Amino acid sequence: MLNTDAIHDSTAREQIIVSMRARDPVSAERPPSEEQLLLRELNHRINNEFAAAIGFVSLTAARSRNDEVKTAFDQAAEVVLELPPMEDKAALQPVIMKYALDTSGKPLSEKLSPAAKEKYVKALGELGAPPTAFDKFRPFFAALTVIMAGAQKLGMTGEQGAEAILTKAAKDGKKPISGLETVDYQMSLFANLSEADQIKMLEETLSELDKLGDVFAEMNKHWTSGDSEGMAKLMNDMNDESPAMYKALLTDRNANWAEWIDKRLDKPGVVFMGVGAGHLGGKDSVQDLLAKRGIKSARIANN
Repeated sequence: MLNTDAIHDSTAREQIIVSMRARDPVSAERPPSEEQLLLRELNHRINNEFAAAIGFVSLTAARSRNDEVKTAFDQAAEVVLELPPMEDKAALQPVIMKYALDTSGKPLSEKLSPAAKEKYVKALGELGAPPTAFDKFRPFFAALTVIMAGAQKLGMTGEQGAEAILTKAAKDGKKPISGLETVDYQMSLFANLSEADQIKMLEETLSELDKLGDVFAEMNKHWTSGDSEGMAKLMNDMNDESPAMYKALLTDRNANWAEWIDKRLDKPGVVFMGVGAGHLGGKDSVQDLLAKRGIKSARIANN
């Protein structure tokens, strides 16, 4: 957790609370077309909002027993998450179709190396989908879906996620909930990656699929212990493997959120802000960028 207390022009400004949250798998429902076979499968397998899939990270979140965190939440007049609650799941379908469909005419399976294609067909078989299920979709969507299916297989569901917990607590407390981003924007982050980066993302996902449980376990360990630097190290591995993806999914978004916080501090009121744990550790983290704006932050320690 971060307790951000800013002072600009010698004028005290209100506090914003930033919380670490785990990311969860994607949800989608099936539109009535042949091209959307994959969406039907996702609807049966995954029950959660798209927001939590960003960064293709899925963790099992435990409810916080930190009294300071609970006090901060209770004192907040509103809650801000990466995305607002998605009440109408059907609204996600046209956004997915807008960004995930590949209109090039070349099947996805033909874009992969022979070794990756073999793993790809195997992964689809475990999904209960035919080898051609993703042929009309872009590589990033195939990668996300494979990871989401793997997360669900490990018992990770949206109901366990911190975002779901925060949303329920906010609704129970009659606190308004808003989002920093939109589903459309988050989908565009992946869609705007070059096809080469998307294919690399899919092939690396397929090559490490057997290690998914170990990766999630390590991330969950960092999350539950509040080890932001340990989480940052994992995120830095993404930077080493795909600088373009790291920039799009972390660096640029952190800068946007730091600007949002800076502007929000000019208004009265206390806000509880929950974002992904990977954004709160290391160089170019949200708090690092806040410091560059002259905004001080202090961590609420775990009990």
